[in-house]
Amino acid sequence: MPRPSEEVRNAYKKFMFFEEYNDEFDAFHKYFDFIRNNGLYNKIINDIENMGVVCDLSEEVVLTYKDQKLNLTSTEQGNLKNGNMSSDMDFVRLRENSEKGKYLQAAEDISAETIIINERPVIYQVAPICKCVGDSYDSLYKCHHCGLTIGDFYPCLNCNICIFCTKTCLENARSEYHDYECYAFQRHFWAIFDNTDFSYLSLRIFLYGAKQKFDLKEMKKPEKNNYSFIYATKTHFDKMSNEQINKILYNCTRNVLYLKTKTHFFSNIKWLNKHIKQKDFVSYIGGLMVKHYCHAQINSINITFPNLLIVNGLESSCGYGKAICLTISLINHSCKPNSTIMVYSDGVAVKSLEPIKEEEEITVCYSEINTFMSLEERRMIAKHFFFFTCKCALCETEMNAMENQYKCPICQKCNVTNIENIDGKVTAQCGKCETTVSMTSSVKQLELAIKYKESYELTKDIDYLVKILRCYRALVSQNSIHMLDICRVLYNRYRNRVNNIEAIRYGLLMFEIFENNIPKLHFPLLNAKFLFLMNFRSIELPLPMTEEELGIIKEYVNVALRIKQDITFYMPVVYITDYALLQREVARMMIQLKKQASVNK
Repeated sequence: MPRPSEEVRNAYKKFMFFEEYNDEFDAFHKYFDFIRNNGLYNKIINDIENMGVVCDLSEEVVLTYKDQKLNLTSTEQGNLKNGNMSSDMDFVRLRENSEKGKYLQAAEDISAETIIINERPVIYQVAPICKCVGDSYDSLYKCHHCGLTIGDFYPCLNCNICIFCTKTCLENARSEYHDYECYAFQRHFWAIFDNTDFSYLSLRIFLYGAKQKFDLKEMKKPEKNNYSFIYATKTHFDKMSNEQINKILYNCTRNVLYLKTKTHFFSNIKWLNKHIKQKDFVSYIGGLMVKHYCHAQINSINITFPNLLIVNGLESSCGYGKAICLTISLINHSCKPNSTIMVYSDGVAVKSLEPIKEEEEITVCYSEINTFMSLEERRMIAKHFFFFTCKCALCETEMNAMENQYKCPICQKCNVTNIENIDGKVTAQCGKCETTVSMTSSVKQLELAIKYKESYELTKDIDYLVKILRCYRALVSQNSIHMLDICRVLYNRYRNRVNNIEAIRYGLLMFEIFENNIPKLHFPLLNAKFLFLMNFRSIELPLPMTEEELGIIKEYVNVALRIKQDITFYMPVVYITDYALLQREVARMMIQLKKQASVNK
């Protein structure tokens, strides 16, 4: 796949800009003066003049696109919004406060697996279908303008790289923005395949604003002026690191100089020049570009496009893209989300993972943040890229578990607080019992766990891990997130020893713990669970089996049978060849289980 050279991607690092500035406009103005004096300006101009080899449509794509079964069918629930932001929506209300800013909450009780929002993005970024990509599985059969799934397409005759679903979309794109981007798109000027680069999206938002003449008069009526809504969203420019700011300023300078040297944009926008002093005109344009780069970085959605022709497991796509969806962009992150973003043939939708109560906030898990990461890693990414400290239900659960991790030895349900050690006598407070409880038994279990851990580190004997887990179960609540690490180690150790029954035992326990803390339909969890089931589908069952082994395999079979309904949340199982394999092997296991059960009787 085409990507900018290492030299181009790291050019901004060679000339770091450290001056103080007031806002995005002031920063660009000072940066522009700065690079004129150090040679970077001339280097960018040179890169624009020599930006790359002309690319063209892939012959393979032209030959194969009609055979593709692309994307999920259109959504059957929810009203499809035509790219307009509105506070009047069926399932959600627009809310705002000082802590969260604008966000969405449920307007009524919402059942699981409901399409809450369904909208067409204001701006779609899809990868070009060109010779240097070539692989039809990586190509996006999406209209460059409206994002609809394409059967027959109309290519731009100038660049012969961007495709459109209709002549109307082609003409609209050309009049609104494509004439400005066409030359550079064909030469891969923008790092379309780089998820951390928002140069192209920033240009598209900017040109979208130019189409509306950068009108900000209707700020309080976003449904009438989408550009004013985008402009008013937070940029977090003041919170960014020096390296982040230099990268943004460098990329936005490239965009501005490209428009100035390779397009007629500046001569076509004289109406704006009348209101701005000539010497400040380029700086103003650059400042807008910087704001929109930040908007794209904070509010764009990374999306993948399912390709139903090549589905084996749940992970299957014909590429990825980015989108600016005005309504969906308002949804905040949670590591324990109640909703997820899905791409259909006619738009981008938000679908509930679990029942959502009226006035509960709608949340999704940002693609950059993996729920399976540690609390520290998740919060680090959220802070670095999105400038907030995650305080979602999962993060707070983990924080509380670290501070109050031991369960009450009497009620065995809630965690204790205020642990005290007075003259060797350990006590704590239990909220449920509303009394002081002795922690003597818990202390003994903790001492045993420490002893077993030391023995394991010396011998690496797996039996000590089993004993540690037994101690943990006596110390912490059932399905506590604290037990995950030890279950992971046990699972991997038994897998390495080819002890499939024990590996299945601890694999099932891991997913039981996960599903106690994360919605079971959350894609990373469901996908991991499906892969786990597939890994053990062909194992030879030991005969005869003990009652304990029989119970483990029965649970495995039950989980494998129940997962069908969960999978259909994302796509029809008829397209998933791996599911057919799993189903066949599970049927074989069920026959063996019946035979073994009769023997045991």
